[in-house]
Amino acid sequence: MRGGDLYSRSPVLTGIPEVDDDHAQLDHLFRGVEKAIFVESPQAGILALYDQIVEAIARHFGREEDLLADVDSFRIEEHREVHRSLLAKARAIRDELAATTGQRSLKALFDIEDDLYRHTVSHDLQAALRCACQGA
Repeated sequence: MRGGDLYSRSPVLTGIPEVDDDHAQLDHLFRGVEKAIFVESPQAGILALYDQIVEAIARHFGREEDLLADVDSFRIEEHREVHRSLLAKARAIRDELAATTGQRSLKALFDIEDDLYRHTVSHDLQAALRCACQGA
């Protein structure tokens, strides 16, 4: 935890500025939704903030796939499939957030954040290393 956040870890740095900027933006957006849930903001406001997360995830995945297409062509389809799955889960969690409040909402938020963090560690760092080795 940092800065009074209930649940937070520093964004993982890949060394690819565009990707790292996206990760920092996503961290900021997650903290905003977390705080809105914690202070019991109106549900419509929480959902509007979460929609920003889903949009940012979709933009980030698109940017990441564009960056990796040339240097990671042998694994790009696997990476895209992971992205599709995570984005579908993020969209499904929006429905869960709409139907819950309080601790259950926080759990749903933490679940997708954990999945994104694991994806970064298991896929993005490996891809970043391949980019660095190939001079991208």
